[in-house]
Amino acid sequence: MGWYLCDEPDLSPALPERLKEIHDICATEDPYHPTVILNNSGEGYRKYAASGDIVMPDIYPNFMQNGNSGVPMITIYDSLQSCAASGNRILWCTPQGFNYDDCGHAGQRVPSPAELRNMHYQTFLGGATGFIWYIYEYNYPYPEVFTTLSDLLTESSKLPFAFAPGKRQMVKTGNPGVIAGRYDHDGKRWLIVVNTLYKETGFTLELPPGKYYAAGEAGKIFTSNGHLSDTLAPLAVRIYTTDRQTAESFSLQESLNKSQKAREYLRKKGNLAFGGDRKVDIELGGFAKSVLPLHHLNDGAYYDGFAVTGKNPQITLTFPNEINASQLRLYGIDLNDGYGKVEILKDGKFMEAARLFRDQENPAATGEMSTFSDMPEIGYRRHRDALSAKWESCSFRTLRISGFRGRKIVEVEVYR
Repeated sequence: MGWYLCDEPDLSPALPERLKEIHDICATEDPYHPTVILNNSGEGYRKYAASGDIVMPDIYPNFMQNGNSGVPMITIYDSLQSCAASGNRILWCTPQGFNYDDCGHAGQRVPSPAELRNMHYQTFLGGATGFIWYIYEYNYPYPEVFTTLSDLLTESSKLPFAFAPGKRQMVKTGNPGVIAGRYDHDGKRWLIVVNTLYKETGFTLELPPGKYYAAGEAGKIFTSNGHLSDTLAPLAVRIYTTDRQTAESFSLQESLNKSQKAREYLRKKGNLAFGGDRKVDIELGGFAKSVLPLHHLNDGAYYDGFAVTGKNPQITLTFPNEINASQLRLYGIDLNDGYGKVEILKDGKFMEAARLFRDQENPAATGEMSTFSDMPEIGYRRHRDALSAKWESCSFRTLRISGFRGRKIVEVEVYR
């Protein structure tokens, strides 16, 4: 627990003197909890270093669709080093655990499990003693982020020394893209090596002789004769240790399998409109302006939605190729029964196919929506109203939903 004084004061802006006054008030009235300042520039680290007990940079690589990070991944480590040098303050970190595309930065994506793990261990090697990932609430469309971060926290709990920067000895790897830190703890030896590059990368470093187990990688054993050489996959993190028991207490492959399984939970069987593998074009009319990308209307998450403002709202779906379908489900908040229709584009004209009604025979189409039922660490329940339409099966590329009444629309599904 602590007092969060300001978010990115170098951009707000806020006077360092004023934040120092607020810090002093908190320290006087509640000396048992620290004050925290988050900022994201080298100048900000120095300018506000004296304004809080904990300095916590938010370092976002900005992951690009169909590409890598927008800035070199090693920026996380370098920024933490710069931050640590700016003042005698406790150092935490806020890594990127969200999709910047959801915040109005088009062309970006959510970080992959490999990128999440890479950022996670860079925070340790950079000297941070704590972190707050940003942001939990945005990630219902990305359940693989939940599972990966959950497993990373479990994994880290087995390495309590990692949050004690005084025990860290940085080790030269002979490669500027590979960073490494050695820890000696309770008679055991540990080495964390992070490949910050998006390519397979080799390294050689000094390490006391002995047998080392790759933590979380069953069966991988390395021997050092005073030097250790290895090659890491793109963005890979490998933890070498003499502690066999801890090394075999978790599995990186099981974590990856879990993240893939979580992603599949979003795909409802038979949903032709699911955006995971189809480039369905979506157009809205009569809705409030939103920075949220339209693909959240067919991502399977039933999460955030689009606010209805017009008297005749419209949602138009255009599929990349013709499909055969006869059913549609529209999920939202405060949807009224008996309003709205589905139209199909035929010969250049929209023809009414069916009316929208509440489907009482389908318990999944009304009331509480639940997902990830056998993965409780990422499960959630949300109330979502739903309307259904059924018509004689036909082929088409474009359909339009119009005339419905409600506060928000969160998901559209189409079935054969």
